[in-house]
Amino acid sequence: MLSTAIGAGQVTGGIDWLGTVRARVGYLITPTLLTYATGGLAYGGVNGSATHSAVIQGVVTGLQGPLAAFNGPLGLPTVPGAGQFSNTQVGWTVGGGFEWMFMPNWSLKAEALYYDLGNAAFASSPVVAVSPIAVPAIVLGTAVNAGQPLIANNPVTRIKYDGVIARVGVNYHFNWGAAAPVLAKY
Repeated sequence: MLSTAIGAGQVTGGIDWLGTVRARVGYLITPTLLTYATGGLAYGGVNGSATHSAVIQGVVTGLQGPLAAFNGPLGLPTVPGAGQFSNTQVGWTVGGGFEWMFMPNWSLKAEALYYDLGNAAFASSPVVAVSPIAVPAIVLGTAVNAGQPLIANNPVTRIKYDGVIARVGVNYHFNWGAAAPVLAKY
């Protein structure tokens, strides 16, 4: 039997939530404009799912007697496989931005962060091709009943969880017990 198989799959992955713990180092370009680099720990809830299927076609030749009617093209029925994954993963983040104090206690901030939470690999249930007919042992070397698995493949799906976040925000700086910053004018 000469067989060909075509497989297909659908993979989805995502991040349910993301958090960071970062340090930032900066330089005051002007008394009210800070540019900075930031980096540190990233953590998040990740998920993934996959479904796999196959179409297996064969050409049967050389069958004798009552099985001769099955000589020719033969499609094998298949059972699809599926798997899913969910976890909290820890990785790293790095980025940069600027913060501009446009009024006392008020600043405008813009930053971009790259984060990498690593990879996840998970197995799916097997994709199985089953025999549409009973085949005696003289044909395959072992007897196969109709509906019995002929071929099985256990797919493994690998997903990388990384990306870029761009943020813009307005901050209010609480200065309890301290004087407001002084902006010198000459």
